[in-house]
Amino acid sequence: MGHIRKTPLQLTDGWEVPIEGLSSERKKAMEAAIGPDPDHEARWDLIEHQESGQRAIIRVSEPLTSNATITAVTVLPAPGERGVTSRAMRSIPVAALQTWHREQNVHKSAILRTFFTLQPPGGKVGAPEPSPSAPIQRTERDDIFYALVANQYRKISRVNERPTAELARVNEISESTAQRWLWEARKRNFLAPGRPGRRTKGGGNG
Repeated sequence: MGHIRKTPLQLTDGWEVPIEGLSSERKKAMEAAIGPDPDHEARWDLIEHQESGQRAIIRVSEPLTSNATITAVTVLPAPGERGVTSRAMRSIPVAALQTWHREQNVHKSAILRTFFTLQPPGGKVGAPEPSPSAPIQRTERDDIFYALVANQYRKISRVNERPTAELARVNEISESTAQRWLWEARKRNFLAPGRPGRRTKGGGNG
């Protein structure tokens, strides 16, 4: 289950992900043309420069880790141009965009590390990482909660073809509630956008 962004996602050096993003059909076409990424959570993003209007499509492998890597770049014609120019190709700051992704994910990882290390239940030092088969105990709906949701969902998705349904079962919630949790986790960038075609019986992605 994806979500609609209300404002552009600001990246770096004047680049952003526009509100409309990239359609599921366009993502499928890009993956068919270039081939799938070994990382099942690799994401495709349409990016645009705020001043020049130059656009490109990038694929980011391991988008939610400090190893995030741009593995494909498709440059689109600049406004007023019939084709792609060498200037347009040089304008895409691949290294800076990759660094931006990695720095964002260092912060996200720190949220979980802080929770496990400094806020363990019962005052014990070094709380173990929650099991994917045990319900999430945290009740406050904050960044830590949605980081835990994302962490559990990723683990479940590696072994279960219907991870949203399993997330709901483990946490004793409805699938619609599980979908809302995942929507919020994606909104906070703890999960990549839902991959097209991976849907639960109830109709939600995942």
